[in-house]
Amino acid sequence: MNKYRAKPIVTDEGRFASQREYKHWCEMKLQQKAGWITNLERQKKFRLEINGHHICDYIADEIFFDTASGKRVVVDVKGVKTPVYRLKKRLMKALLNIDVVEA
Repeated sequence: MNKYRAKPIVTDEGRFASQREYKHWCEMKLQQKAGWITNLERQKKFRLEINGHHICDYIADEIFFDTASGKRVVVDVKGVKTPVYRLKKRLMKALLNIDVVEA
């Protein structure tokens, strides 16, 4: 168990940091099957750089395209919003103009 009490789960689809993250993934798969979203992916890495210098990577829990709006959605399933997470979320917006949606 980690310090935030999340219980990791391993399935045939891989390792999930928490049961909450796995449950959300299952819900998103159902939305994709219904045609509400497309191109669902897990653990997508974004490289965050400033002036060619690598600062850090942000790994999104899920990304997909919303069929109604046609927009890409980047999701992070959060229980605890750590200072590092909040900083990376701001960097995603400032450097890549990507709003991270919390679930």
